[in-house]
Amino acid sequence: MEKVILYDWEPGFNKAGLNKLLRAQANYSLSAAIEAVGKLLEKETLEIEIASNESAEAFLTEALNLGAVGKIESTTMTTVTL
Repeated sequence: MEKVILYDWEPGFNKAGLNKLLRAQANYSLSAAIEAVGKLLEKETLEIEIASNESAEAFLTEALNLGAVGKIESTTMTTVTL
């Protein structure tokens, strides 16, 4: 499981596009997506859990293209045996 962290937005940020992205790729309901976009506009951080690294990278790339600012935070644990 990966986390996409969105923490800011650029001028020209596409709110409707991020709303659609959240519903299509993060399985947010319409009301949850509207609330999340509103929080981001108020400069609150969003943590979106995505199933795989590839999906998280695709989600973040699209979010960045829409004017959001963010990063990926891996939640995968690695075990090292010595």
